[in-house]
Amino acid sequence: KTSTDRRFVLMRGISGSGKSTLASRIMQARNDSVICGADMFFHSNDTYIFNPQLLPQAHAACLGDVLAGMVSNASLIVVDNTHTRHWEYENYLKLAQMSGYIPYVVEVECNDSGLAHILGKRARHGVSIHGIQAMRIRWEGSGSSDLCVSESISVLAVPPFLTDREITEYAYRRYNSARYRFANSTLNATYKSTSALEHQPGITVSNGSVGNISVL
Repeated sequence: KTSTDRRFVLMRGISGSGKSTLASRIMQARNDSVICGADMFFHSNDTYIFNPQLLPQAHAACLGDVLAGMVSNASLIVVDNTHTRHWEYENYLKLAQMSGYIPYVVEVECNDSGLAHILGKRARHGVSIHGIQAMRIRWEGSGSSDLCVSESISVLAVPPFLTDREITEYAYRRYNSARYRFANSTLNATYKSTSALEHQPGITVSNGSVGNISVL
């Protein structure tokens, strides 16, 4: 496969944001896709046992899986970690470019504490709402990274997909009762606009507007 055929997709998003669901959809775009993530290190026989002391080994294993995918010439590699800080993922992007992959950064945004609270309630693996809020606070946007705004790397920011019930709860948390009905309608337009991501492979939504950037 040539470099124009191979794609490298790096996911970013706090726990509960839906990035892993989106990553699994993106993977469906190609038959030889490879997904890598530190969380996989803690899975054994369908059981998840997290040990924070083993995080360095987990991330080393993730990097090893990425390298193995590149050695096997996989046409699509997806890295699914939270990646809240630039330094946590910059080396992945450099490695992708050096190895002839076209890199994408797909980040699921969470811009305020009310939304983080909603996402924290559905986070897997026992991450507390306090932990989710800490992730939000230390989040570094890709727009402030020279590496990520370079012409050779596409950064795609998408809002999390929320259910009707979650949108209603978020509207109550974010707005006072006088503005609730208007807010609920506005939030529906924003957070249900990504529903297409639930039904088709590939990457959609760029710069806040729905579109298609195919990884096929």
